[in-house]
Amino acid sequence: DHWQAPCVLDLEIWLIFSASAVSGVVGSVMCLPFDNIKTKLQRMKAGPDGKMPYKNLLDCFLKSVKNEGVAGLWVGLPTFYFRVAPHAGITLLVQDYLTDFVKRARGKH
Repeated sequence: DHWQAPCVLDLEIWLIFSASAVSGVVGSVMCLPFDNIKTKLQRMKAGPDGKMPYKNLLDCFLKSVKNEGVAGLWVGLPTFYFRVAPHAGITLLVQDYLTDFVKRARGKH
C-alpha cells in the first residue's frame, strides 16, 4: 500500500511514439510530391518519336499538375507514410537513447 511513482519510461516511449507518428505525417506530406516527381523522372522512357516526356524537374512538376491535378502529387500517401513513420520513430528513439547515454557518461567524469 505504498505510493509508487509512475513509470517514466512508459510515458517517454508513448511520447516518442506519438511524436514519430506526427513527424511521419508531416514528413510524408512534405516529401511525397518531390518523391513522386523524382520517380517519374527516373522511370521516363523516350516516346515513339524519340523524345523524352519531361525536360527537367520543373517541366515534370508542371505537366504532372496539369495532367493529374495538384492532389496527384500526393498519390500513394498512405503507403509512403507507413514507409517513413517507422524511420522517424527509430530515429527519435535512438536519438533520445544516445542523448541520455552521453549525458550520463559526462556526469560520471
